[in-house]
Amino acid sequence: MTFKEFGNFALRRERELLRTFQKFDGDRSGYLTAKQLKRVLMREGYATDDDDVEAMMYRIKAGEGAFSKGKGLFNAANEKFVTLAKAIDFTEFRDFLMLSDAMDATEALSVWSRSTVDVGDVSLAFASKRKANGGAGEVIKHLLVGAISGGVSRTVVAPLERAKIEYMLDSTTIARDGGLVGTLNRIVRDEGAGGLFRGNTLNVLRIAPTKAVEFFVYDKFKDYIIRNGDQTELDGAQRMLGGSVASMCGTALTHPVDTLRSRVSGTGMLLGDCWKQLVANEGYGALWKGLGANMVRVAPYGAINFYVYDACKGLYRRQFGEKAKMSALPTMCFGALAGAAAQTGVYPLEMIQRRIQVAGMKKGAGYAYKNMFHGIYVVGKNEGIGALYAGLIPNYAKILPSAAISFYVYELMKQVFEIDK
Repeated sequence: MTFKEFGNFALRRERELLRTFQKFDGDRSGYLTAKQLKRVLMREGYATDDDDVEAMMYRIKAGEGAFSKGKGLFNAANEKFVTLAKAIDFTEFRDFLMLSDAMDATEALSVWSRSTVDVGDVSLAFASKRKANGGAGEVIKHLLVGAISGGVSRTVVAPLERAKIEYMLDSTTIARDGGLVGTLNRIVRDEGAGGLFRGNTLNVLRIAPTKAVEFFVYDKFKDYIIRNGDQTELDGAQRMLGGSVASMCGTALTHPVDTLRSRVSGTGMLLGDCWKQLVANEGYGALWKGLGANMVRVAPYGAINFYVYDACKGLYRRQFGEKAKMSALPTMCFGALAGAAAQTGVYPLEMIQRRIQVAGMKKGAGYAYKNMFHGIYVVGKNEGIGALYAGLIPNYAKILPSAAISFYVYELMKQVFEIDK
């Protein structure tokens, strides 16, 4: 190759790399920061963390590689070249990739990431951690993690769930029993210890797929927004939208099971007897009774739940650093806070939904609710505003550990199954 040919190659190559650099530099600042690099990596589907990003930045800034300052092509003395700047300019970017064959952002990331760890003459890369998009195995693992978290959390608090549903169906129950402990004692006395878990099998069958779909949809929604935007985390409105969509998807899937569970828990009937009576008296359509009310309830519940949890995680990381890993205590505290906030916001809606679901099982006591909001009006007028929140305080004893355990088990299982956040 003649010098002129090399010059033409260098000019052509520089233009190619400039176009690639501009795709990385979404802020058009003329510099590439760690935040911008992480954003591009996530958009390209890499399972990356802050350590990976720092290693890539250091690779160019410190210059330890065949295509970087300080070694081989650019410095025969092999002296390390270190700058104090926190960002990479185009000159550094160009020098690093000039003699590579990278033609676009995807190929540039591949070359760059593969250069971050050297073992002798062998280059190891976190590029191998690139996510598999749409793989059936990954989807199944993700759904399984959500199902486990839901099943474990609800089984732990099943006795409290049983008491909560009784309070919702009859707001005078808590006063007659003398409080939550009195209710639990009555259930054990009348039905035995197993009565505390009546309806839990159905509840697990309902909540496991619900949580599986809910967490999966939210994570995929979050991943989609980050990959196709110029941000590394969701803003408040996006968290609420994602939470609403996720909760509605999960709940719609399992509403018939929820209807049966409410009737078994609220009437004390066996599942088989409950099923026969429902089909005989109301038909299969009764399984979908209260679906509209349920959607009205879960939309704000999911919005508040995921918004509070994600916002708390963001505050934690800003306080303790982006690299900070949340231990069990903050994870459970944030989950409990999110669950309590969401439950408080939608409790009257859930109470009316439960009554609509069970109304067909109580002959002569049909609740004449035209819709969710009419039901709230009727209960408030006939039973008092307090009736809309009957059982809310005892319900905190259920929702706080339930939400805490659900989020903690979910985060833990994601680590066990090596599912990227």
